[in-house]
Amino acid sequence: MADARTHLLLFAIDDLRELITQMLAPFHHITYAFVTDFPELIQLVDDQPPTFILCRPEVRYLMPVSTSLILICDPEDLALDRFIAEPGVVDLLFADDFRRLPFILHRSVHYRQPTAREIYRLRAIIDYIPYGIIEVDMNSRAIQWSNSAMSQLFGYSTAELIDLHFEDFYPMDVRAQIVTLFQRMLTGDSSSLANILCQRRDGTTFYCNIVPGGMYGNGQRLIFIFFADVTTEYQSLQTLQINAQRLELALRAANQGLYDIDLQSGATTVTDAYATMLGYDPAAFIETNQSWRERIHPADVDRAYQAYLDYLAGRIPEYRVEFRSRMRQGGWRWILSVGAIVERDEQGHPLRMMGTHTDISALKRLEFQERLRVQLCTSLLGGGDLNTLMNILLQAFEDEQPDTRCAVVLFDPGGHQVTQVIAPHLPQPLIEALKQPEPHLTNPLWQLLITQQRVMIPDLQVDPLWAVYAKPAREHGLVTLWAEAIFGTGGVIIGAFTVWSARVAVAENEELALLQFAGHLAGPVIEQHVIAERLRLSEERYALAERAVQDGVWDWDITNGVTYLSPQWKAMFGFTEDELPNTITTFFERIHPDD
Repeated sequence: MADARTHLLLFAIDDLRELITQMLAPFHHITYAFVTDFPELIQLVDDQPPTFILCRPEVRYLMPVSTSLILICDPEDLALDRFIAEPGVVDLLFADDFRRLPFILHRSVHYRQPTAREIYRLRAIIDYIPYGIIEVDMNSRAIQWSNSAMSQLFGYSTAELIDLHFEDFYPMDVRAQIVTLFQRMLTGDSSSLANILCQRRDGTTFYCNIVPGGMYGNGQRLIFIFFADVTTEYQSLQTLQINAQRLELALRAANQGLYDIDLQSGATTVTDAYATMLGYDPAAFIETNQSWRERIHPADVDRAYQAYLDYLAGRIPEYRVEFRSRMRQGGWRWILSVGAIVERDEQGHPLRMMGTHTDISALKRLEFQERLRVQLCTSLLGGGDLNTLMNILLQAFEDEQPDTRCAVVLFDPGGHQVTQVIAPHLPQPLIEALKQPEPHLTNPLWQLLITQQRVMIPDLQVDPLWAVYAKPAREHGLVTLWAEAIFGTGGVIIGAFTVWSARVAVAENEELALLQFAGHLAGPVIEQHVIAERLRLSEERYALAERAVQDGVWDWDITNGVTYLSPQWKAMFGFTEDELPNTITTFFERIHPDD
């Protein structure tokens, strides 16, 4: 190392050989060699790195980077300050005075001893580091130096690397792009280039992360660039991305979104399908435990959140819960949430939970429709009046859509005059507005419905046609109107199912399906009630007529074997209604054998 002896190379100054030899003769610890051409200089530097190189200013750019230069200047040169910014230049001598040379060498070596040890360590690190390193001329992009790892990475010898340019490490079709990226580095952009396709000497390709290491210069403008082989990591990442895409497609096909909760911080990661299921833009959607709870339907939130807490506490073996979640547009979607704890700490406390959200709205809609049909039919068969039947339908809709108030409006199909408004929760001013006379002439709602058009008014305040409803609706926090015609037999419109909402919105798919179902179900229920009511009145009238004329009546349905014997018929023979069975045998037994 340089702390024992000082080695000096004197380049292209043979004309000063005798003078310098005499000057250095007394200093035995200084070894030196005169060099006349550049190849010889490189060879000597490789064989024994010098402590200093003594040369003239005009050849300093040819000197190997990281060597210390002592320049021999012309005494008449008045622009010596130009060397101040060149870190490789340690001192200056004038061609007519070399007396300071031993002092410069001795002083510089004294101060450079600790630095030399650090340089030795640095060179050892550079030689054994698994990353390729090159030194590139910023103007020409030519390679000036490389470490041994670069040769191993790309398959070139050290001599071959010196003949290359920065873009030669990449496939031909991307080299223009690589030059652009190199120019970006020169502007001071120190960001790494990730997963860049590189090409070896034998033509095979692999992936590297490329990082600029800073610019410097010994008169030249140079930049260090680091290469790290990330092929294995890149291929693993690609496999993970492909698997993630397959999982995403599978989840989408099943109407499912995936969630991953850090139970310590509350941070939640979700897939795109999780967000789009609720009408959100995945790029802007951020899920939290609080926002999840706030979206749950008021009738479901306590039950759903308690199931979540019970599962985390170990009180139930699995987490599986159904609830309605509010969409971004304001509607509701039925969600099946299934999850499991996938990570615990050493004490067994849950750290991480993963699961899926499945859109089960279609299934729940069918369940809702079937349950409502059964409820209405049961009430109809039980003799429920029209108000009771319609209240069942209205309450069911409002339970599904908590921010709505509904009304069934019935009118005479002939003159389209409102005959009844059934609306247990609608504000009275709106009920009065719905009862206006001659609706087919003055009311835009009926004008649309009579022509079999569905009514969708997102904001009653916008259109003056709806002023009759806008004011009373606004006073009670309602701003939106949807309406579906109620059809009777033969397609005759017998009424309307109207929905008044507190949010400005057009009905989404689920809400539209619910509105259509309510309108379509109301028609048959109303007609069946009317038929049952007419039949009841008819039977009452017939019973009164029977009692009035005192005639006995019998009826025998031969096909079905059903016989009816009126109470008056049984009384004619001296029997009460319960003493004789309603059979054809009873009838013939009362007839005289001769007849």
